[in-house]
Amino acid sequence: LHDLSVDHIALLLQAWADRYRALSTLPEVQYVMPFESRGAHVGVTLPHPHGQIYAFPFLPPVIERQARAQMENQALTRLVHAPEAKYVVEERDHTVTLSPEYGRYPYECWVMPKTPVMAPDDMSDDALQDFAAALKNAQKRLDNFFGGKTPLVMWCALPPKGFESSWPFHIQLWPMQRGENKFKFLASVEQITGVYLVDVLPEEAAEQLRAVRV
Repeated sequence: LHDLSVDHIALLLQAWADRYRALSTLPEVQYVMPFESRGAHVGVTLPHPHGQIYAFPFLPPVIERQARAQMENQALTRLVHAPEAKYVVEERDHTVTLSPEYGRYPYECWVMPKTPVMAPDDMSDDALQDFAAALKNAQKRLDNFFGGKTPLVMWCALPPKGFESSWPFHIQLWPMQRGENKFKFLASVEQITGVYLVDVLPEEAAEQLRAVRV
């Protein structure tokens, strides 16, 4: 992704927004999830990064929990409105990149517009360009930090049906590494319970990523 120009990434964001809005008009679709997978450790069978879009006829339980937490206590927008400096990886005019305190993967990064929007096509031109630049930098930081093409999942977090007025669009990047040549494999307790064990504290991850030159 970071080999693309900022303009090209902005176009990708607009394409995701276009597909999201078109698929959301279908009555049988409850949730639209654009995402990209990169690397064999994520289960990618093609030798290049590639994106997909899933349109679910139901609301996946993990997404529903996030959506309800946001609706009830602004769990997502509080990250942007009052970000703790220790979790901030990069702050720009319109965008903030964080290692959230409740991230599930080491060096997990969330790229969030400072002004909440439903989808990328709701942003001003300046905000869209700024967000695209932040997204480019986020992946480049991870690659430079780990010294290669970091296996990761990047998903475009758009609002589920029924949560359009409360859910803020953002992008989450989940790298599958926890150190040089060390990968994050889900432990038994994580797979059984869905409770993730912290390999690297998010404030330490943010500090290390802030120091990476992009």
